[in-house]
Amino acid sequence: MKAALLALVCACSRSPITSCADDLRGTYTADGKHWMVIETGRATFEVYPLFDDSLPGGDEIGPRVIDLARDERGALAGTVHRRFMRKKVACVSTLPVHVTACTNDALEVITADPPPPLAFEPCSWGRPPDTHVERWQRD
Repeated sequence: MKAALLALVCACSRSPITSCADDLRGTYTADGKHWMVIETGRATFEVYPLFDDSLPGGDEIGPRVIDLARDERGALAGTVHRRFMRKKVACVSTLPVHVTACTNDALEVITADPPPPLAFEPCSWGRPPDTHVERWQRD
């Protein structure tokens, strides 16, 4: 009971997101999947999936990790990473990520899922996938 009350008080005392310069730390939901945003520096963030982010296949595939940085105007941009391993060879696929809006306790994110490599030695990729817009609502 005490934990539920504490969670309610903490959630209610948090300021709503009205701009990308606000405190963005916390959990978000997009399409039924939860993400955790952690502030790692004065203007940098890491974002981790709080769901099974694995992909099918015989290779070892890591979950996505998103690194974001806030510029002097408050705009957020960064990179989404995913590691693919075949035996001892690791290839890290990266794509740009942009947060285009921070309003109404939500983030509007333009992203794509990093694709697996076409070859592992050396790592090589084909055409990047198309981007899409996701709306991340703060929990």
